[in-house]
Amino acid sequence: MKWNCFLCNTDMEEKIVSTTTGWGEYTTTVDGIKAYVCPECNERIYTPQDIHRLQELGKNFVSFG
Repeated sequence: MKWNCFLCNTDMEEKIVSTTTGWGEYTTTVDGIKAYVCPECNERIYTPQDIHRLQELGKNFVSFG
């Protein structure tokens, strides 16, 4: 799949990245997330499935509070 950055219109590159998610004062870094990354401005686009997983992971931090 080909994506253009919506900020600068540069062709984005598919990469495996790390990202941070959390809830409130709790955060964690998640490795191995597929993203489309702009080589010019570093904007990222994640798949809907990975966004959902990251949101669910962040919501699970509520039980720690």
